[in-house]
Amino acid sequence: MKSLSKNKILAAAGFAVILLLVNVLSFAIPFTRNSGFWTSYGFSTFAIVLTAAMSFYALGRTDLRSRFYGLPVLYIVWTYLGIQLGAGFILASLPAPLWLNILLSGVMLGVCFVGLIAVEISVTEIERIDRTVKEKVFRIKSLQAEVDSMREKITDADLKKTLQKLSDAIRYSDPVSSPQLAELESNIEHSAALLAQELETENTPAVQNICDRMMQLLNERNRKCKLFK
Repeated sequence: MKSLSKNKILAAAGFAVILLLVNVLSFAIPFTRNSGFWTSYGFSTFAIVLTAAMSFYALGRTDLRSRFYGLPVLYIVWTYLGIQLGAGFILASLPAPLWLNILLSGVMLGVCFVGLIAVEISVTEIERIDRTVKEKVFRIKSLQAEVDSMREKITDADLKKTLQKLSDAIRYSDPVSSPQLAELESNIEHSAALLAQELETENTPAVQNICDRMMQLLNERNRKCKLFK
């Protein structure tokens, strides 16, 4: 936490230095202080502020993966900042018409905003897919943990072997699901509930039948998972 705060302070200091240098160069160089100059100065100052805000936003995400996804945002804003500063000084030093200055600066800002929006939409979708995959992986892991818990509670050696085979089948099942498999997975979970009931009496034939049924369902699920990919 302290390291993060320190990095934010250093980043803020860096942007302050950039802003200071832009101001020093803008007013030390004998530019003609006309409307074109002030337009370039305004767009350049806004570019610094935008880059600082988006940098803090991208780097301020909580987990490491989200920060990695924020790298395209940094690439876009820093590219925009470099181009805007360079173009701004060129336009301020040339007798370019005001409309051309506004047009070029506005187009660069617009492209930057479009890029940021596109990246944010992409990152949001990627994070949504990540969350969905984690939830589905958790579902399979939970089922395996449930079967392992059943196996540990019984004493019959044959039943333990049967449940170990079922646990292995679950472990090596495709962890990623799809909406088309909802009914099939519901049947697997229902079978697991029946299995828990039969294990309370250690009804070996019933347990064996349920395990065989679950193995069939798992094999069917794996085949359909391949089809839906």
